[in-house]
Amino acid sequence: MNEINKEKTFTAHRLNILTAGTVILIIFLLSTAVCLTGLIIRIAQNGFLDTLRTDWPALTALILLESALFWIGIIMVYMTSVQLGIRLRIIGIICGWIPVVHLIVLILIVKTTASEARFERHKLKLNERRAGEQVCRTRYPILMVHGVFFRDFKYLNYWGRIPAELEKNGAVIYYGEHQSAASVEDSARELADRIRQITEETGCGKVNVIAHSKG
Repeated sequence: MNEINKEKTFTAHRLNILTAGTVILIIFLLSTAVCLTGLIIRIAQNGFLDTLRTDWPALTALILLESALFWIGIIMVYMTSVQLGIRLRIIGIICGWIPVVHLIVLILIVKTTASEARFERHKLKLNERRAGEQVCRTRYPILMVHGVFFRDFKYLNYWGRIPAELEKNGAVIYYGEHQSAASVEDSARELADRIRQITEETGCGKVNVIAHSKG
């Protein structure tokens, strides 16, 4: 239960940073649009060179402010978002140097992180409301069996956030811990030994198996 509370606190903290970063990027987009509109009007009235000559201190200050907003916001969402994934992060880095395109990609990033923050907050509240119901608690523990060429690592979870969500709602989770690159016969023997180990430790008699691919 203590681990679940720590996870809940960490998730809430992550979502606060993600939300703040998303808001900062929205402010950046809106303020950039306002500044560009104002600059275009000034250039239309005074000409390009005269505008640069008279307004350069203000323009420099605006550029520095907008740069600070962008980098603070983008670092916050890159560090805390799960839904952005590697692909969208790389696209953001590559397209960040292409005028106009970088704004389109940034809007996509903001939409993704804003949606993620809303969904995750709703999920947190839902889990809090039904905490006592233990809706994922099963009579027998759950054994997660992954696919080929993978191992069960503590910091590289094959199953993503699924085990943590099940545990928050009452499930007891175990992992196969088998060598999935071995033959089917050898992998099956390892899993049989693992199941015997779990049943002996817990006295449960049986396990529920959730498996994927070769598992």
